Amino acid sequence: MLGVIIGDDFSVGQHVQRLVTSSAQTHYALRVLRCHGLNTAALQHVYRATIVACLTYAASAWRGFIKESECQCIDLVMDRA
Repeated sequence: MLGVIIGDDFSVGQHVQRLVTSSAQTHYALRVLRCHGLNTAALQHVYRATIVACLTYAASAWRGFIKESECQCIDLVMDRA
């Protein structure tokens, strides 16, 4: 209902994988924008509006079901940017 994928066994692995993939695509778009001359402050605004917003959307609903390896994937996405 909220766009959060929760499996029959209450795992959110598929949801986390979708977030990581989407964030990687957005990260690539940010690199393209940087190459085309978008300044750092504007890039940070776009980053927060896209990647951070996607990673934290409804996090209170799925955060309790996340595994350590999935948490590391999300942290890796955050660190990459």
